[in-house]
Amino acid sequence: TQAVIHTIDQYSKYSFDYPYPVAISVNGPVGGMEYPMIAFNGGRPTKDGVDACSSSVVNFSNNPVEIIEAEYPLMIERYGYLPDTGGPGKFRGGLALERQYRFLEAEGVLQLRTDRRNHVPYGLAGGRPGTPSRNVLNPGAEERELPAKCTLTVRSGDVYRHELAGASGWGNPFARDPERVLRDVMEEKISPAYARREYGVAIDERTWKVVPEETARLRAVAQISC
Repeated sequence: TQAVIHTIDQYSKYSFDYPYPVAISVNGPVGGMEYPMIAFNGGRPTKDGVDACSSSVVNFSNNPVEIIEAEYPLMIERYGYLPDTGGPGKFRGGLALERQYRFLEAEGVLQLRTDRRNHVPYGLAGGRPGTPSRNVLNPGAEERELPAKCTLTVRSGDVYRHELAGASGWGNPFARDPERVLRDVMEEKISPAYARREYGVAIDERTWKVVPEETARLRAVAQISC
């Protein structure tokens, strides 16, 4: 229907491609599985983007690590937010998520259908874009960057990491309330260096308070450069 088409079009602007940010298919002797990773929202005119929300268009769910490991020959080694990935804005975009899988079956097929690699979520009303997605096989010294869409054979001990794209921001980042920036730092959603660079907010890392004078100076300089 036209309503569904409109919803999909709007969500593609603010968050991730519809319908799958990433779908991972693993087929082995014991069967197969397909787990989409959950989505995020971009910044909105009055609120930050929502981190790790289920899509309102399709029935995505946040599959617990324990369920995945109990039902399939996989070990989840990492699962969490990636700091400094939500697009800066007066209202920032939702953070990207990473999940790292170790394959335990003798052999299987890994199929990727991911997006937002070359075309990241773009900001609105002066907000800045989010960050690109990323696929890595066997992270480390001999890691292999995988394309956005591919099918390959994996074997026991192989490790696959996916990083979702970070959602975009809404509005001028230098208009964001410094206390909101500080809260994001305290919650480890962004780093102090990122707060300074992207939001013009100086934070004293000894007292964990905003430095008003330095913040005002940084934002004044940013306004001039704009």
